[in-house]
Amino acid sequence: MLYRRSRFAGWAIACAVAIVPISFVLGPAGFHFAPLALEVAWRKLLATPYLINGSDQRPDWMANLLMLVPLGFVVTGMFWPRGGRWRWLTAGAALCCCLFLVVTVK
Repeated sequence: MLYRRSRFAGWAIACAVAIVPISFVLGPAGFHFAPLALEVAWRKLLATPYLINGSDQRPDWMANLLMLVPLGFVVTGMFWPRGGRWRWLTAGAALCCCLFLVVTVK
């Protein structure tokens, strides 16, 4: 199979485009979307108490993690060098891109 960065880039964009609406609209109880003004959303965020839950109480966390696995794979493939050198730098760049997306979306 021919290695093409454009193919990985297309899949990375498709994954990112799929992650955004899934993160905003889908929840543990199904579809839920409540539009808020930015100022109201910021006040609600600052007023949210910190709650310590066990890992068994939030199964949507696991779904979110599994959703990001293909994104990490295709972003790494998009940046992967042809000669095999600079692998750690490539993996770090892919990690930074994925973390940026996660922080932006969440």
